[in-house]
Amino acid sequence: MRKPYNSPKLNFYIGDARDSPSVTGAMRGVDYVFPLLPAVYLGCV
Repeated sequence: MRKPYNSPKLNFYIGDARDSPSVTGAMRGVDYVFPLLPAVYLGCV
């Protein structure tokens, strides 16, 4: 996913959405979120 969208404006985080402190830290200063969980679950990524 990083290669097709190689931009300094994009950040990709891989983690567990159930880990609240990790999600809170990753969301700091973020304007938009595109969850990839459904894509991963369906084997699209």
